[in-house]
Amino acid sequence: MSNLPGIAFLVDMFAQPAWLIIWVCWLGVVNFAALAFWKARFPRVAFALFFAAMVAMAALHAVVGWVRLLGLPHVIFWTPLWVLAWREWRYLGPDAPQRYRTWLVTLLWTDGISLILDYSDVIRWLLGERGQ
Repeated sequence: MSNLPGIAFLVDMFAQPAWLIIWVCWLGVVNFAALAFWKARFPRVAFALFFAAMVAMAALHAVVGWVRLLGLPHVIFWTPLWVLAWREWRYLGPDAPQRYRTWLVTLLWTDGISLILDYSDVIRWLLGERGQ
């Protein structure tokens, strides 16, 4: 196995069940789509928080391996991302492009579902469940 934390994380990720691999790929597609709206402020902030969570997950994985605690970077970085996305959606003007609206709603649903799973995993880890 490689000494690079990101590579080890990817190796372990692709050893997971197919549904989880598909879900993680979907998360990547939706969050990377922020790049399509780079001129606006919120997508830049969203991408920075997404990227910070990716780096933090790879670093945490290098320390603890593939355990439920890996949801912690999502909890830390994506909770504010989700709140900011909600505010962005709520205050969108009527002239906002439909593509942007669609991405924002997709981001809210996708990252919201992820956060529910991540909070659950972190709580379970804190309660003593140290497995995957």
